[in-house]
Amino acid sequence: MKGVSITYGDYDVTAKDKATFTAETPAFFCNVDYLKDYSGLETSYGDPLDYVTVFLDSKTEPFPDNPLSHNIGFFSSEKVGKNGLGVKSTITVTFNSEVKSRGITMTFDTASNGLPILLRVALYQGETSVFVKTIARKNIKSNPVAFEFDESTSYDKASFIVTGWDIPLARQHIQSIDFGIGYVFTPEMLRDVKVIQEISPISAELPANAVDFKMFADGNYNFSARQPVSVHFNGELINTGLIKSFTRRSKNEWSVKTEDYISALDNGSFLGGLYSDVLASEVLTKIFTQMSIPYEITSDFAEAKISGYIPISTCREAVRQICFAIGAVASTAGESGVKIYKLPTAETTVGLDRIMTGQSVSEDDPVTQVSVSAHEYSPIEDEEKLFEGNAGENILVTFSSPMHSLTITNGTILTSGVNYAILNAENNCTLNGKKYADNVITYVKKVPDAVGENELEITNATLVNMENAESILTRVYDYAILNKKVDMRVRIGSKPVTYGNAKYGFAKYGGRIADSAVNVGDIINSDTEYQGAIKGRIISTRYNLNGGIIVKDCEVLS
Repeated sequence: MKGVSITYGDYDVTAKDKATFTAETPAFFCNVDYLKDYSGLETSYGDPLDYVTVFLDSKTEPFPDNPLSHNIGFFSSEKVGKNGLGVKSTITVTFNSEVKSRGITMTFDTASNGLPILLRVALYQGETSVFVKTIARKNIKSNPVAFEFDESTSYDKASFIVTGWDIPLARQHIQSIDFGIGYVFTPEMLRDVKVIQEISPISAELPANAVDFKMFADGNYNFSARQPVSVHFNGELINTGLIKSFTRRSKNEWSVKTEDYISALDNGSFLGGLYSDVLASEVLTKIFTQMSIPYEITSDFAEAKISGYIPISTCREAVRQICFAIGAVASTAGESGVKIYKLPTAETTVGLDRIMTGQSVSEDDPVTQVSVSAHEYSPIEDEEKLFEGNAGENILVTFSSPMHSLTITNGTILTSGVNYAILNAENNCTLNGKKYADNVITYVKKVPDAVGENELEITNATLVNMENAESILTRVYDYAILNKKVDMRVRIGSKPVTYGNAKYGFAKYGGRIADSAVNVGDIINSDTEYQGAIKGRIISTRYNLNGGIIVKDCEVLS
């Protein structure tokens, strides 16, 4: 779709946490429990035993060696016949408590565009049927297939019966089942679509992205807080976030603010712990899974390990601590979730013809010295009273610093970590624990020939240890000495394809060529109006998506 479009999903975000998926006839190589995965299908796989659905155009990939440990969706155990019939699959979803949504969305094989000959969906509340609909292939107009209810409906069980398949001699393939329904808002419906995207090159903080927009349309759109919103421009994903707030200003006008998944990490607490040579990806996976947030960790950090301490904090702060320690950046820009990745080193040249007038250049006071504190935790015998109280069950006790060798009187410790204990207490219950000593060594790097005193100190990064301190110090130093910031407006559009030369002139050849992309995190080389050539990394972009050309307000660190 040309121009800006926004996809909004009205889903029960608790449904998959409450769900148990069962199937009567799954293929032996698929695990239907993955249908509750919030990260969605990992990639597009063809049927490993069926040539028909394995394409040669890179849409599908060979099956992994152990497909049961990967999210490949649901495949039927048998193939349909030459007439597309002969197979009926039933998937049942039970919930441990009621869920509520405006619809159901089923996504079938997006690589082959295969669809069922007949599809039946039924929802139940107890033994009572609250929604039943059967739809034939000729009436299925698109994939995903959406069933919209007249109003929000509560249910605690769902049944899906898939009959036949419109690709002969192939297996039925369901990629996902979602408990809600989505809408696509098109360019003519949207106004004032504002985007903010930022990164911190060393993860000294974890900036969040946001998209705000106004919508003018007929119909009754029921926006709900914390529902997913995906923003596209000319078919490319710009950002994915969640509804933060919305106002209906008139019968046909809505004003909507969104926040991204990084902001959503503030809504949960992480209990932290002491770590020794633990894969960073394991801890990150635990955090994102706890928050039901989709994520990707690039291969650059597949083997990265952490050692040290994470205190009780928001999940956002815990992710930041890990990213700082391993040299990663977290962002949702251009992604369907949070991406943990390494900043690119490739450079993009931006000509002066793409730079709008009104640049500004500023310089902060130069840093004269950088220091990073490394932490080493060792158990000591100093004891501290952590809790004193009367009878209660499942009492969560949190500690302000790591503790070990917990002891309890008049109570039972149910589970514990270095930062917390959950206990059942009787009257006059006390909980004691012993402390860890935080042995700190400070690593310092001075800026040569620096004048004055302007030190950048990193003291609270508790995953910095004696082994990684030097490399982290170098990374922070390389960032700290960049004290020039250039604000420039960069045009991203297209220009006519021309031929000829400067001596005899140029002529239009026909067609247009797109400008190279300029995104947050990129390194650019550019001319300026009065500062000559600059090279730096884009740390912030702000822009409006209405119209055919994007002009990004970029902040470049140089």
